[in-house]
Amino acid sequence: MSATFDPAQIEHYLASLGGTSPHTQAAYRRDLAHFTRYWDGAAAQSGGVVDAHAVRGFVAWMHRRGLGGRSIARTLSALRGLFRFLMKQGLAQDNPVRDVRAPKAPKRLPRTLDVDQTHRLLDARPTEPLAVRDLAMWELAYSCGLRVSELTGLDLATVDLRNPVAPRLLAQERLLTDPRRMVAQGDWLFVADGTGGVAILDLTQPGAPKLAATLPTTEARALAVAWPWLLVADGPGGLLVCDI
Repeated sequence: MSATFDPAQIEHYLASLGGTSPHTQAAYRRDLAHFTRYWDGAAAQSGGVVDAHAVRGFVAWMHRRGLGGRSIARTLSALRGLFRFLMKQGLAQDNPVRDVRAPKAPKRLPRTLDVDQTHRLLDARPTEPLAVRDLAMWELAYSCGLRVSELTGLDLATVDLRNPVAPRLLAQERLLTDPRRMVAQGDWLFVADGTGGVAILDLTQPGAPKLAATLPTTEARALAVAWPWLLVADGPGGLLVCDI
């Protein structure tokens, strides 16, 4: 497949995009300008005819200049649209870009918070309603390992507010001073209680947790259980590893 190309045709094509936003037209103009610069040096070699071989050469030209896979794909999309327009106008018989694909863009790993950043996020004490809601969502997602879809799919109808669960009883009985993180393991609940240490609660009686033991720490911020080990992030005290 091949077609002739005249850089002046770009303006006619852009003018036909009257229904698109100025930002879209500006992006198309920038992308097609790449092809114009390439074609200034390549036209003589191909006799002024654009074919799939010339388009693949254009892809290699962009790659050598450091354009990424997404940028090349966007430029090819603009060029594909240009030749589609030229075919409708009777100025091209084929679309030489139709079967040319951009190189695959590398998949980037998501950037994550480090431990200190996570602590600063979850140790916030907001007062605005939306900020309190956001913190509750972060806490729930972090503590339970929820997917975003699971988190956003929660609503009050799925929560049994009639069940007298541990958080309400603990607040009433003042068993803890500053609960920050909780991990349940079988019939036991381990709570990082700030300067109060690590509280170990017996949950064998539903609705009536009992404080079984307290592990003194400097400032228990977070914890994890890998039975039979309890790992505690103890702020200034460092990482504690305890046999439970």
